[in-house]
Parts: sequence; structure tokens; C-alpha cells
Amino acid sequence: MTGRANYRTYGKKLNVDLENNPDLVMDPKVSARVLACYFKERGVATAARAGDWRRVRKLVNGGYHGWDVFSEYIERAKARIV
Repeated sequence: MTGRANYRTYGKKLNVDLENNPDLVMDPKVSARVLACYFKERGVATAARAGDWRRVRKLVNGGYHGWDVFSEYIERAKARIV
């Protein structure tokens, strides 16, 4: 996670003082909660379930920076799942 505002925002949503204790995000239980909250709020999970990976990338990053690398990871993951 980046940006003090994100630590503040998600800390408040999860009732965890992430702004003053940013290393708490390294705890797998906390990071999973942050990720789930972020994905739900932004519709990332819905886009992923639909296989709309360009939309996933845009929702998470605001654009398509790194699309080539991201799409390669998606293809590798799909090959292992199927």
C-alpha cells in the first residue's frame, strides 16, 4: 500500500491504526482485510470474475502502466488453474 491517505482511510475502515503503525499492513491478516475492502469498494473482484483484466489493471493502478508484465502473469496463472 502507498500513500499516507490510504493508510489513514483503510485503517479507519478496519479499526486498525495503520497511519501511525504502517508495518501492521505486513501482517497477512491485516493485508488480506485491506485487500478485500479495496477490491470490494472498487469493483475489482467483479471485473476479475468477468475476466476483464484490463479493467482490473485500471481499477488498481488508474491506468495501464505495466500492462505487458501484468498480462503475462495473468496468462501464467490461468494456465496453472485450468
